Amino acid sequence: MNAKNIVMTEDFLQYLWRFQIWNAPLQTVNGDSVEVIRPGYHNTNGGPDFSDARIRIAGTLWAGQVEIHTKSSDWYAHQHQKDPAYNSVILHVVYENDASARRTIGTTVPTCLIRGKFSEDTYQTFSNWREGRGFVPCEKHLQNLSEHKRVMLLERLNIERLEEKVNEILIDVAYNLSSWEETFYQHLLRSFGLKINAEAFHQIAKRTPLKFLQKHADSRFQLEAMLFGQAQLLNSIFQDSYPRALQEEYAFLQQKFGLLPISEGLVNFLRLRPCSFPTLRLAFFASLIQRKSQIFQDVLHIKTISDGLSLLQVDISDYWKTHYVFDKLSVEKPKELGVFTQHSIFINTIIAFLFAFGKLRDKPDICERALGFLQDLPAENNRIIQQWKTCGMIVDNASDSQALLMLKKNYCDLKRCLRCSIGIELLK
Repeated sequence: MNAKNIVMTEDFLQYLWRFQIWNAPLQTVNGDSVEVIRPGYHNTNGGPDFSDARIRIAGTLWAGQVEIHTKSSDWYAHQHQKDPAYNSVILHVVYENDASARRTIGTTVPTCLIRGKFSEDTYQTFSNWREGRGFVPCEKHLQNLSEHKRVMLLERLNIERLEEKVNEILIDVAYNLSSWEETFYQHLLRSFGLKINAEAFHQIAKRTPLKFLQKHADSRFQLEAMLFGQAQLLNSIFQDSYPRALQEEYAFLQQKFGLLPISEGLVNFLRLRPCSFPTLRLAFFASLIQRKSQIFQDVLHIKTISDGLSLLQVDISDYWKTHYVFDKLSVEKPKELGVFTQHSIFINTIIAFLFAFGKLRDKPDICERALGFLQDLPAENNRIIQQWKTCGMIVDNASDSQALLMLKKNYCDLKRCLRCSIGIELLK
């Protein structure tokens, strides 16, 4: 690639600076030597790009911040000359030098021109990733990732994914006035909806406090009436006596508790196999609440995977043994939550809550237990994971598959290669 044809990006320059990937000594535009003792810590918030750097310029050691731009005139385009926060910048690192950067106090910031100081092959690889339209940008380079690096990087990504879930859970715990039981119930019902109905089921949980279900936990019929009514699934004129009875019961419970159902039409049947219909999912959940209305206390005492999966092995009421939807008779057959569904709920809700609770209460043993479950559970087997395998990625367990699902969503799809630990490693 000819240097004059390069369309440089600031994030690539930040990557070079962060990892100091140079093939020639650095110097300022005035010819002074630049020795980087410490590049600083990458700042992803406001202010200069790198903080707490240590740089020796012409033999003098400086401590402060580093700002990076594709063109030095960007210093003025971004109004840094008016911002006192940039007075502590000790080096301006640029790809093109077309202006001298000055601080608010009028002094000039030393400028380091890095054009020609790095491998054009590295930039060509990054450019190809950015413009590629494959499954993931780096798919042709994944075979260069060693087994040791793969394990280490996927473990790091899995922790990142869990930390992301922890933040979501803690926000909801605060919203629910520090009630872990209520928050777990809301997330558990959400997980019963799987991907298609997750949001609708979450809304049902938020509009149907757990204490209302607990008051009628001895009656599966009343639990179903409340859940189906809140889901707006009891609004038709039914032929069967069972849904008509549910309608009457829900009218009573709605008045008793002042229940407000979700908007009609949010619960979706499209693109679902009958065994995954929301009617069955809600019926399973009613059975779960009838059996154990305070399930989070049991979750905290899970010691083995079989302990956790046993919590999700529930039966279903008689009506649903011969129906998938109201008023349509089907051949009677055993119905239960499938292994895939049980594993999905275990991974995305039970393990996530164990890890979050352990983090908040400073109980590392609970966090380690959660991580151990992920290592011992089999990897998920969906379209995205299959494509990762096609690219040559080894997926040993649920920890790996969860890391790769997050990697695809949060990094690959957004072309955040220079924020991705695997992308950074492959480029280096």
